[in-house]
Order: sequence, then C-alpha cells, then structure tokens
Amino acid sequence: MNSRYTQKLTWLLLILLLCACRGNETEMQPEVLKLAVIAPFSGTFESLGRSTRDGVVLALEEWNRGGGILGRRVEVVLLDSVRNDAGRENVVDYISGRDAARKALDEEGVQFIIGGIFAEASEGIAQVVMEQGAFQISPATVDPDLTLDNEGRTRSRVFLTGFTDIAQGTAMAKFALENLNAEKVALIIAEENTYSTMLANAFETAFTGDGGEVVARGSYDPAGDTFFDMLDEVRDAAPDVIYLPGYYTVANRMVDQARSFGINAIFLGSDGWDDANLDLDAVQGSYFVTHYFSEDPRFEVQLWIRKFQNRYIVPPDTLATIGYDATYILLSAIQQSGSLDPAAVADTLETMDFTLISGSLRYDEYHHPLKSIPILKVQGGQVVYVTAVEPSQP
Repeated sequence: MNSRYTQKLTWLLLILLLCACRGNETEMQPEVLKLAVIAPFSGTFESLGRSTRDGVVLALEEWNRGGGILGRRVEVVLLDSVRNDAGRENVVDYISGRDAARKALDEEGVQFIIGGIFAEASEGIAQVVMEQGAFQISPATVDPDLTLDNEGRTRSRVFLTGFTDIAQGTAMAKFALENLNAEKVALIIAEENTYSTMLANAFETAFTGDGGEVVARGSYDPAGDTFFDMLDEVRDAAPDVIYLPGYYTVANRMVDQARSFGINAIFLGSDGWDDANLDLDAVQGSYFVTHYFSEDPRFEVQLWIRKFQNRYIVPPDTLATIGYDATYILLSAIQQSGSLDPAAVADTLETMDFTLISGSLRYDEYHHPLKSIPILKVQGGQVVYVTAVEPSQP
C-alpha cells in the first residue's frame, strides 16, 4: 500500500476518532435548567437586585453540588427590571416587568421566574407568565393582589414568598392580644396610603374579632413635621397599645412626640420600621414586625448567616434571605413533582410545607404564604428578637 495513502488514511481515522470522542463528551454533559431572576440590577435600586441575586446564586450552588434537579444542572439568567424611558430614569413598573418577562420566556427559553421586587413590575411579570404558561415566584412582593386576576381568581402559577400586609397586620393584633394582654388600641394611619391602610384594617379586623376595642383612629400626613393635634385625641382615648403601620422615618418622629406629650402606651409597628436608621432611643419599648432577623436563635438562621458570610464575606440582608428561600421553594417543588411542566410544579407546591430561613411556610388557596412572622422589640438601645407569631389555620 502506498505510504502516502496510508498516512492520509491514518489521519482520517484520527479525525473521526476525535470527533466521536467530542460527541461523547457532549452527550455526557448534563442538560441545563435555566431560571430567570427579574430584579433591579441597575440604577437607584441596584442594591436590591444584587442582594436578591446573591441569595438565589447561593441556593443554586448548593443544589448543583447535590446533583442538580432531575439530572439537570441549574443555571440563572439575570434580567434587569429597570428601564429608562422618555426622560425618566430608573423606572421600575409594569412595563419594565412585562418586557423582562417576555425576554426571559421568548429569548432565553426560561419557564420559571423568580421576581420581581416591586409590586408593579411583579404584576407585569405575572400577566406574561399566565399568558404563556410559565411559573412565577416573587421573593419580595407582599401585595396580596399579585396572585389574583382581575376577577379575583387565583393565578394558578403565581406565588409569593414574603407574608402579605394582611398577614402581618393580623399577626401584630394577635401578639397585642395574647402577649401584651392589650384590650384597647389606637390606630394611627398615613393619609391616602394603601400600605398603611391595609395594615390598619387587617389589625382592626383581627383585634376586634377577638374581643379588643379600637378607641381612637387618627390619620397623619407622612410629610408633616408635628402630629400633636392628632396625638391629643389619642392621649384622651387612653389606649393600651398604639398601632402605627408605616415607615421608620415617621416612627422616629411620631413616637418621640408622643412620649413628650405624655403618651406611655406601647407602640406597635410594621415591617416598614425595619431599617438601620430607626431611632432606637426614640422608639424605645416599641415592637415591630420583620421578614427576617439575624438574631433569631433558630439553627436554620445561624447556619444561613455562616454560609452566606463564607461565600460573600458580608452578612445577609432580608432580600438575600428571601431570595434564597424563594429559590429553595421553587427547586423543591420541581424536584418533588418530578416534572419541568410549570402547571405540575404549581400543583405540587400547593401541597408542600417548608421550614425556611425566614420561617415555616405553606400556601393558602390564594397562593399567599402562611408563615411564622418574627416580632422584634427595641430594648436597651438595640433590637431584640421576641417571638414568632404562627399563622392562623386556613
């Protein structure tokens, strides 16, 4: 045989063998399951998206080390829910959420979305998800209407992670009655503020439903500097507790002025008080609700903090924590359903119970989480963990 011919044949066989090996390597690579995280990854609210991303990524790394999901490696696609349009910058709204969801489904081939952070963007995501048969779990949105369509029916493939405003108002009322033995409450509500009003209404329903009495109802302008006229009525009503659902900026001024006005009733606050800028001297002795507290003595919480700091150096904040929890919920439901069909995953999730970093959780018929709600107290110049109020039976 011609030596040149033999050499060509040898090279041909080597090339064929190399191609075959590469083909086998491709076949051996595990398939990929892609999840999308839709959050603000630019602009004013970039830090919120970064925290959420860090929690999600840590959860995915843990699942992948354990073999992934249904034999697939899990990867994440990050999509920004911020848009700049017509001279407006850093806009996070229905349109930005809708557009990000369409990109996730149409361009990235994603069927499972973790997001958004703000209610309007989350609504844009939810509508696309329901139109195209995908799945959404929002880590941070607490608006109970997100999981409902325009006719009040439950959106079958949309779930929340954080407790709703109704749930936290109810929990604080339960705490006031059972832990503080309160019988009379004054409600102080921000004018034309849906958040404050929804919380106050939920508190009142639960408090009066179990025998408590609302003895005063005051309103205030959040931009105001003084509240003495309204506080005068509250003082005359002599409540045991005062429920002030709102933000720390108002709590700092309101409680301080109430004390100087001779009001000694215990103030109760909402998750809007949970901020590093809460004036601990001014609100001394008050209680408020949070989604996550690093001093929670539960083993899950302390282990989580160590894991997060080992990965990112800094301690986790609330968004990182509930981002991790949302991912764990979703992946657990996929694993238990044994399917990548969003409808099957949603059906399975409706039946599951979880022990999460942010508390125990199960879902009601509206896909709202029934979960334990931490109560904190400002005491001795610091914030301390008091207890967790367990959800009412559905």
